[in-house]
Amino acid sequence: MIPSPAIFCERFQELARSFLWCCCTRSTALSDFPVWGDFLSYARLVTPQETSDGKVTGHSGSKIGNVHLKWALSEAALMILRYSDEAKAFLKRKEKKHGKRRALTLLARKIARAVYQILKREETFDAVKFFAN
Repeated sequence: MIPSPAIFCERFQELARSFLWCCCTRSTALSDFPVWGDFLSYARLVTPQETSDGKVTGHSGSKIGNVHLKWALSEAALMILRYSDEAKAFLKRKEKKHGKRRALTLLARKIARAVYQILKREETFDAVKFFAN
């Protein structure tokens, strides 16, 4: 059964609150992340680069961050795919260029950015704005 948009938005709000709880139980507050990129890094959704003299020398530290938050965001991506046609269209677009595995990670990143903004600005989830790009 496909939930109505209002129920979908409520579930997303609950999801954002559970992410906040997950962050706070690990002695980390949202104020520890000045920008959403730091939050993505903590959630293991980006691989840090090693640089020297402005040049990339490699990738390391892929195990740094909160593995539980990464799992939760990945599950959230799968949950959104179940209920949203817009998410399925987003995934299909990204799959053409990046492949299925990378496309799911890109959706999880999109969700993480939305959760960060919802918690930082204390606003409600807007599905139209979420799928605007």
